[in-house]
Amino acid sequence: MEAGETFDNDTDQDDLDQNPIRILYLDDNKSEHVFVKNVLDKVRNQTYQFVSALGFDEAVNLVRSKPFDICLVDFYLNDIYDRTGVDFVRDMVHDPNVSCPFILLTVVNEREPDIDGMQAGAVAYIEKRHLRPELLERTIRYTIEQYRIRRELEALYTQVRELEAFKASLVRLAGHNLRNHITNVKLSARMLENVVEGSDTAARNLYRINQAVDTMEQLTSDILMLERLNLTNEVIESVINVVDITTDICAQYHNYGLKPGQKLIFNPPNTEFHIRCEKTQLREAIRNLISNASKYSDDKGVITVEISATDQYVSVAVEDNGYGIPEDRQSELFQPFARVLTEETEKIHGTGLGLYLVKTLMEKYGGHIDFESVYGEGSRFWITMPRIGSDQTTTADQSIQFKPRVLDPNEIETGELRDNIDDVLEEEPGDTAPLSPPRLPVTRPLDSKNKGDKSRPSN
Repeated sequence: MEAGETFDNDTDQDDLDQNPIRILYLDDNKSEHVFVKNVLDKVRNQTYQFVSALGFDEAVNLVRSKPFDICLVDFYLNDIYDRTGVDFVRDMVHDPNVSCPFILLTVVNEREPDIDGMQAGAVAYIEKRHLRPELLERTIRYTIEQYRIRRELEALYTQVRELEAFKASLVRLAGHNLRNHITNVKLSARMLENVVEGSDTAARNLYRINQAVDTMEQLTSDILMLERLNLTNEVIESVINVVDITTDICAQYHNYGLKPGQKLIFNPPNTEFHIRCEKTQLREAIRNLISNASKYSDDKGVITVEISATDQYVSVAVEDNGYGIPEDRQSELFQPFARVLTEETEKIHGTGLGLYLVKTLMEKYGGHIDFESVYGEGSRFWITMPRIGSDQTTTADQSIQFKPRVLDPNEIETGELRDNIDDVLEEEPGDTAPLSPPRLPVTRPLDSKNKGDKSRPSN
């Protein structure tokens, strides 16, 4: 048998329904070519076109220039450059001019060649001493079918990725356009408040408008954030201090965000805790938990924010004494657009995306979200993320109570509010500006009368 020769097996053509399977066999030993061809000749109901290659370079030229359905490769080759069958497979699976699967053949029963071959890209591995017509026919058939399915899946995956990118572009475009319209509605409603003073009917309608606009704004922000998370796989290099972020958010809720009469207690630790995360996204997660605690508590609700850490993890917990969640509905919490409505909460507006967004954020950074809740008594939610770096002592431990107040719209000029909102709307998805409503100016210092309150233990 000479190199490059083509042979058909001796199966009776009248018994066949299939086209011949084109096989390239690479082996430096001519007698092995005869042996493998004889095995193929004994296969019934299938024809093969068998092409021999006695050397590495010859096989490379053949597999690049001719269409083969499968390539059989001897593991050990007597090559002057010490190249093996595994090297051939490794080179060819990445060659754009080659489109066939590979099966390794060897005379030894060793685990290492098997693993090396699979890692190189071979689909199957057969010991020559076990080579029988039925085994070889079945292995070739299964390998070709697996390869065909894999190629189809790769093509489908490429189409899905293209559709995902197209969908993301549409979502971003729609989201930013919606934000512009929402801003215009909010500003118009703000102006109407001064025009319709004294009319209870108009005031009720304006209240409904503002609630609907707030819901639309939050929904738009959540969808844009989720879309960004789903499409972004970049490695986050920024290291942030969880204590600083949490303190800043609690200070913001002193100025707006809580119901009148509610109280927020934060126990800042005296140590910095660092994590690897995008600052905007962590702020979104913590804001979401505090916002939920406020929404699902009455006007006398007390919200407690705590930070704790182990050597490996950092946790931020938000606890309230609000309505709580019925036990039989708790499994629904982290589903997208799911809202657990009870007699106390059925009139509370929400998007149903908040906790799902937090869960997605945590999973992206190797963390998780957990909760405990008793219906009628309150809930405790906490997020946990991997801790990194060394910590530095900063300030003495203290408990701070933030009392909310309602901002008077007259304190803020309409133009200033518009500028704040426009700054957020102009941000592109890759920027670091928050996707939540813009931060309003602080016009009153923090209430520090209750510093030193030790009603809850510091972590």
